[in-house]
Amino acid sequence: MRTRRRRLPAVVAAVAVAVVLAVALPATAVPPTQAFADLTSATAGSLDGTGLTVTGCTPSSLGTTDLSGAEFVPPGTATQPTVTCTTDTGIGVSLAEARDGLDLYLVGLTHPACLPGVYSITTDAAGPLTIASGFSSATLVGTTLTMPIDSTNSGVIHLAGAVTSVVLTEGSGTFTATFTLGTMHVEPTTTTTSTTLDPAAVAGAGASAVTPAFTC
Repeated sequence: MRTRRRRLPAVVAAVAVAVVLAVALPATAVPPTQAFADLTSATAGSLDGTGLTVTGCTPSSLGTTDLSGAEFVPPGTATQPTVTCTTDTGIGVSLAEARDGLDLYLVGLTHPACLPGVYSITTDAAGPLTIASGFSSATLVGTTLTMPIDSTNSGVIHLAGAVTSVVLTEGSGTFTATFTLGTMHVEPTTTTTSTTLDPAAVAGAGASAVTPAFTC
């Protein structure tokens, strides 16, 4: 019997093709935090990066209010920037773009003496309004917030849906309100990175095709 030598196809030890590995690295989950309006004046500011404008207040003033009490959920700080407004036409707040799920913080809401307070809170969103916290002696039905005679209330009204404007009015005339807006700020939870591997660097600069042979 005669022995034959056969050649196998060349086996390339290093392939001149870059390999890209995309790796999704789970990031540490950051709980949502309440972002409050950054007020630069009594009529302007921003909310979590979105510009806002306050209208209808004559006069108005920019100050700070303690929003750390139990009637404010989520709470603010003991020196939270707020606007105090006296109006007979209503308070309007407009955002430069829609924000989903706003919280309207109202402090010491007052109304004409000897009359019940009947407030209307309207937005351009389809979502319902709910009392998130506070307003212990008030009721909210639809868009109408009703307060007993000679009462004062504070708390948070949640405005569901994508909101670009909110208006607060009172049916019997002039009223005063101290207020601000808040919204949930959510940090991203996933980070993606990519790494390019150079096969020549992995196999060595001297890598070459190898043609093994064997006898059968």
